[in-house]
Amino acid sequence: MRVRGVPNLSNPNRSLKNGLIYSPVTHGVVTSLMSSVQAPGELILQTILGAISTAAQGKVDVERIYGGSGPVSTFTCVKADSGERKTGVASKVYKPIIDFERREEKKFEEEWTDYEIRQEIFAEQEHLIKLKLKKAIKSNNTEAIFEAKWELKQWQSEKPKRPIKQQLIYENITPESLQIEMKDGFGNVALVSNEGATVLEGPITRALAFLNSLWSGERFTVSRKTARSFTLTDTRLTLSLLIQPSAIEKFLKKKGPEALGIGFLGRFIFCNPQTTQGTRFISQSNQGCESGYANYLKRMEEILTELKDMGDSSKPERTVIRFSDEVKGYARELYNEIEAMLGPRGRFEYAKDHGNKLFENITRIAALLSYFEHGKDEKISLGIFQDAERIAFHFSDSYIQAFQVYPDYLKDAYALQEYCQTKRESGERYISKAKIRRSGPSRLRNLETLTRAIELLQSWGELMVYTEPTTRLVYLDLNPNLFHEPHMWNRFYDKYKSHRL
Repeated sequence: MRVRGVPNLSNPNRSLKNGLIYSPVTHGVVTSLMSSVQAPGELILQTILGAISTAAQGKVDVERIYGGSGPVSTFTCVKADSGERKTGVASKVYKPIIDFERREEKKFEEEWTDYEIRQEIFAEQEHLIKLKLKKAIKSNNTEAIFEAKWELKQWQSEKPKRPIKQQLIYENITPESLQIEMKDGFGNVALVSNEGATVLEGPITRALAFLNSLWSGERFTVSRKTARSFTLTDTRLTLSLLIQPSAIEKFLKKKGPEALGIGFLGRFIFCNPQTTQGTRFISQSNQGCESGYANYLKRMEEILTELKDMGDSSKPERTVIRFSDEVKGYARELYNEIEAMLGPRGRFEYAKDHGNKLFENITRIAALLSYFEHGKDEKISLGIFQDAERIAFHFSDSYIQAFQVYPDYLKDAYALQEYCQTKRESGERYISKAKIRRSGPSRLRNLETLTRAIELLQSWGELMVYTEPTTRLVYLDLNPNLFHEPHMWNRFYDKYKSHRL
């Protein structure tokens, strides 16, 4: 039954129950880590998406179905209590990237030492040429001045290039420092934290609009008073946060209105997975599931090697991952379907910031899966695209439940809906309107409020309202689509007469 404003995943094509059918390497590592670490599968999947995004965003972009191309970078956030093994998952998933950074750090230190030596030599020679120019100016020797200027210009063109540090991951950093790192580095970074409070409670949240621009791949001009201003162009940012509920609640109290208002939260792929605590028993089957993780490590090493081989260019060209012809038609239909969901009675009527970014996130996930599974030269298949669709819609439920803001009349209706469901589950079919006012949710004690909530649920087909002609009793039938059940009616009516419900 479709209920206004409430997610509906009755379409089996949008269920993750059977895993990622067309993304076997990704599915394999999720299954492997679910067995070995015994953390929730959703937590693992989101962490993997963040890691692939971190490694791939500098190498590839994704075709846009409506023209052009854009980033594959993702913002992911997992809300999970302490003890869900967030750190255990993150350490395994990000291991290839951490190892890569350690190797690059050692290489950078060697290059930096060589750079400093060459820089000293350069500065000394430059000083000597300037002295020659100064002497020529002092003697007013036009020919000597010309020669000294030419020599200085030629020498300055030989200025040693500052080595670029291949650091991909940052955690607790100011917006200003991040901007400098992106300017001086390759411009592809990730804010990653298995204790997401270090990010959401850190200084970076002073610049949510800046983070929005990076997600979109837009140019961003940094204006500075005491130093030269600059513009960040074609930069990429991944956000991958594993965070406890108390930390995200604190962030929402402090920054919630702004984060929702400017669409910062709407860019996130969000989940709040069901706990596995209390079910994580050790068995023999936990020991034989390493192949999925091994395949993941191998593929990540290949991607990171490609990233390293891009050379010293600070702004290397990215490969655009394109859609197959079959996907293009399917994607246009999906885009239009999501657009319709933004309207009245649609899934995203009260979460437009999220709905407006959903299709974009689907295309980004599809590109990441395709690149991870098949490399940069293969087009996105329909199967891969549908895997991405399932992922995005599955996590869309979590986002809506966490951040959707309903008007009061809908909150009233949902309170009544929940109350009626508890009555159904306890075996009741009929309930009097007066009893709901007395013992139902406190927000429904007002007669006008209750009447409006009943009328709304009746319009959704969840119940029917009747008036018993003899006693004028107003009652609700909680299962109006079923045949009349005399025994349940008699039981309800006898109870009414006894207690005057």
